[in-house]
Amino acid sequence: MKTLSLHQPQNTPAWIQKLIALERLHDYDFPMAVFYDLFEGDFNSDEAKICLTLLFALQQGLEEGLVEISISDWMKWLNELASLLGKPEDGEPTKLESLLFAHRDASKLDSLLSDHTDLAKQDQTSPAIVGEPESENDAPSGEVDLSVDELISEILNPWIESTDFPISKISDSSPETLPYQSLILFDAKQASFSFSRYYQARRSLEKELSRILNGSVETQEFNEALVESNLNQEQKLAVAASAKSKLSVVSGGPGTGKTRVIANIVAHYLGSGGDLARLKVMAPTGKAAFRLGESLKDLVKDSNFAEQVNEGLVSLQTSTIHRAIGLGSSSPKYHALRPLNLEMIVIDEASMIDLGLFLNLCNALGENCRIVLVGDMDQLPPVEVGSVFSGVLGALANLEQAKPVVLKQNYRSNVELQALASAVNESRFSDIEGCLSIKDHFNAGKVHCLKATDPKTIQKSLSHWCDHAYLEGKDSFLNFCLSLKKSEIPNLDQLKLGFEKMKQYQVLCATRQGAGGVNQCNEIFQEKFQEKLGKRFNRSSLYTGAVLILLGNDYNRLIYNGDTGFVFENSKGDLYLALEGKRVGLHVDGFTLIPVHSLNRYEFAYAMTVHKSQGSEFQNVLLSAPNTKGSLFNRQLLYTAITRAKETLCILADPKDLAIASQTVRKGELVLNLS
Repeated sequence: MKTLSLHQPQNTPAWIQKLIALERLHDYDFPMAVFYDLFEGDFNSDEAKICLTLLFALQQGLEEGLVEISISDWMKWLNELASLLGKPEDGEPTKLESLLFAHRDASKLDSLLSDHTDLAKQDQTSPAIVGEPESENDAPSGEVDLSVDELISEILNPWIESTDFPISKISDSSPETLPYQSLILFDAKQASFSFSRYYQARRSLEKELSRILNGSVETQEFNEALVESNLNQEQKLAVAASAKSKLSVVSGGPGTGKTRVIANIVAHYLGSGGDLARLKVMAPTGKAAFRLGESLKDLVKDSNFAEQVNEGLVSLQTSTIHRAIGLGSSSPKYHALRPLNLEMIVIDEASMIDLGLFLNLCNALGENCRIVLVGDMDQLPPVEVGSVFSGVLGALANLEQAKPVVLKQNYRSNVELQALASAVNESRFSDIEGCLSIKDHFNAGKVHCLKATDPKTIQKSLSHWCDHAYLEGKDSFLNFCLSLKKSEIPNLDQLKLGFEKMKQYQVLCATRQGAGGVNQCNEIFQEKFQEKLGKRFNRSSLYTGAVLILLGNDYNRLIYNGDTGFVFENSKGDLYLALEGKRVGLHVDGFTLIPVHSLNRYEFAYAMTVHKSQGSEFQNVLLSAPNTKGSLFNRQLLYTAITRAKETLCILADPKDLAIASQTVRKGELVLNLS
């Protein structure tokens, strides 16, 4: 078998290197290895240009969470290539060159191809013209008007039929084995491309969900007497849907009572005779699963459930999806041939679930298991490919037997933050400006934007936030941590106060690198703390007042990826990390103290990415996004950051970038056809 080269050949043309410099594909990626192997020595051919731009378009789609891309997505990369190459000087242009150099206006391509599926289906007698020149004088020599149909029939289809590159054309009549024989698939009916592995995963998920919807799952009749009497009508509908439907979705923003809905779903299941051992409540991350378990226990204290139900909620063991199906570095422990013995699963923070993880979960479910997905459809989609939550929600909206439920009533009192989140979601920039006061200093109001674009202003603003949040005043967070040195073990009230202070302020960043990113913020804060303490430490050294986020799961010690806590020194000079909840360590009621020398992987968490903040809430939030542009700063990221704040929000950014972000949507949608 031939070994593929994973390095760029010496004769790679400059235009390929320029495209690679856009950081869409890397030399070590397998598709690029296939490309280099097939086209070395012939990179300037039309076939090579078609292939490479398609790879770039698919990779960009993956970065946005897309399982498949449209013809227009590919054509934008052809346009990018045209701008790099320039118009050929000699000879008659090829069909592809005619496309590249006749249709250079990307915005025109975007608008004309916005509905590529309809264009592809138009009759050839009335072709849809892509980028038609404004006048005869503007048309370059040899230009032809190319419709989507012509692109497919005259360029794409001949290439697919003749190329050695592993791409295949797929249709309803294609054999089941075809996706396994190709790297890329072209769906002519939908005029879309996809990497075959994701195409197969999507089709497999559709089959699994259809199996569950049409299977012999036992449902329950909704009994209102089994749930809390103070639920609003939307919340009751959500509980009823979980009882009566084999697959149900509940979506709602922060403050709409999703956790209370989950508690009532569990209460209704148990009250209807359900077996606690055959119920699994889970979340995508260890942190989210742990917080959910603690919140359910807290809800029991003021609920009016039956005693048996309360006991079930208290003893309920929440889990990550990975742990539930035994998914580690190898294949899952549970699968189609060895399914989980469950009647019902409830998944919180379901907007974080990607296609591959959810497919593994569905494969592990038997014929008689109900699925309930709970999340926020407006939050960030998962980091990996395929937004399952929005995909299932959209698919169920077309089915009579399983309509999704959206929770709209918000119980939070901060109307300014609610108004801003709503304006961002609906891309109403005039209202966004109305909600935000543009200031040049902190503490300017509950919701304000601090304009900072130059490095000096950014650093000054972050230093000021650190002083205000952690260091200033006799009751500061740092002074509190220093006060714990008076005793060997802090008491319950002290630890409660410590976490209240820690959660008062949080910096959230759009990126890790660059000005205002996570790394810079944490370095500034570490230096400020060390100046205040009068000591100098190594970059990785721990000290009193350090705020940490743990990385990776340690199920034996009940430590989870994303757990946060603070470091203090006791009277014996020992450094401990304080964590909420009961873990393996020194217990102080609902808290655990862990010696810092026993910690494995962690990083400082005065600042964290918006992605890592999902599932958490803070009283006061600084969103640091100066000079953040492009798809990284989008509507979902902005909405997620806004909804982490409970009292005040300061946005460190150029107000113009907020307008762009509110109109930039990270797609990630997963189109599912269920029946």
